Amino acid sequence: MAASFRRIWIPLASLVVAYGCAEGDTLTGGGSSNDGAGSQGAGDGDGGGASSSVSTTGSGSQQSSTTTTTSSSSSGGGGGGGPSCGDGVVDTGEDCDGSNLDGATCTSIGQGFTGGALACASDCSFDTSECTAPPNCGNGAIDAGEDCDGGNLNGGTCATEGFSSGTIACGGGCLYDTSQCYTCGNGTVQGPEVCDGANLGGQTCISLGHDGGTLACAANCLSFNQNPCTDCGDGTLEGAEVCDGSNLGGQTCQSQGFSGGTLACNGTCTGFNTANCTNTCTPVNLLATNPGFDSGPNGGGWTESSLNFGTPVCSTAVCGLGGGTGPHSGTYWAWFGGTNAAFETATVSRSVVINPGMATLRFQFDLPSCESPAWAIDQFTVSIDGNILFQTTNLDAQCGQVGWTLQSYDVSAYANGQAHTITFTGTTDDFVNVTNFMLDSVELLGCP
Repeated sequence: MAASFRRIWIPLASLVVAYGCAEGDTLTGGGSSNDGAGSQGAGDGDGGGASSSVSTTGSGSQQSSTTTTTSSSSSGGGGGGGPSCGDGVVDTGEDCDGSNLDGATCTSIGQGFTGGALACASDCSFDTSECTAPPNCGNGAIDAGEDCDGGNLNGGTCATEGFSSGTIACGGGCLYDTSQCYTCGNGTVQGPEVCDGANLGGQTCISLGHDGGTLACAANCLSFNQNPCTDCGDGTLEGAEVCDGSNLGGQTCQSQGFSGGTLACNGTCTGFNTANCTNTCTPVNLLATNPGFDSGPNGGGWTESSLNFGTPVCSTAVCGLGGGTGPHSGTYWAWFGGTNAAFETATVSRSVVINPGMATLRFQFDLPSCESPAWAIDQFTVSIDGNILFQTTNLDAQCGQVGWTLQSYDVSAYANGQAHTITFTGTTDDFVNVTNFMLDSVELLGCP
């Protein structure tokens, strides 16, 4: 195959798009608002901390702050009473824990204090009530060495301090308190964030009360995406579950390659119990020629087309991986999409006689990379004689979760001894990232 068949793919990580809230906006999805109170995202985890306020007493050469802040430095932090607060160990999201100040002092935490005794509050944030503020701090004017003074922020915002979002405050020592500022996407949990990209702050699906699954961070870093988490036994298909109790996801004994009987879910929701399924014949794969595309592009059995590449049949040597793992089996698979430079449509189809009895269409499918719906709506469709069996888009909640999944459909209604056309079609029109629909290991199980 010519080298021009190579795919053009720009991974999402190479394009940084910052989504931020203007100061004063209320942050939803488990974040915090500009009232200074941090909050946790969905589930447990160390989130924001206590609010910060400043009051001063006396006048003259010394004033003492009664502030309780939530930041360990002007670069963020912000402790909060997580599940391990009180164990004496400074964990992620904590400034301190009991008498363990992690080496911090009033003068080292970036709040502008000149001395005093730092302590740890019950929520594992710093207690600066005994720290000493500079002489003129608290008079409302910006004096030498001060960033701010009380409500006078001197024009300072989270953005001026190098963050993309959040609410800035004035610390008890008249330096900026950026504990509620953050930059989502930098991999560091800051301010009200509960996670940031792959940094989940030590949380997992299990720590949030689920049976298993793969936890993810929400796009705004203010909550967790728990959709991939699983809870076997609740009757809802979640994450990698193929069934849950009586919820079989529309599957039957026929869709699993049998002619009849009663299908059930196994005890771990990872597969089906086919003990009560029956057969009137011993099914075989009716796609005897090149069912998994391993004869290569235009290798027979299938009618193949692609607007930009001639055929969607690929190998890793020619096409790369496209964010996925390569073929499900063998050397070749069918890749629909794969370009952000042009409109693309591709198909593989074939006609096959389905003998009377039973028939099941099965194939492996992966959707490892997706264009944002803001740019395009891409679509993958499976049909028999023009009747849609399966259809998905880049809006799919599983989009971007790498890994092959088995799709299975009962097509016994077409088992009449006549020829029927099976068609797989992918259409994409991407500009920034790319949507990649992957297909492999196609089987049409039926009576010989």
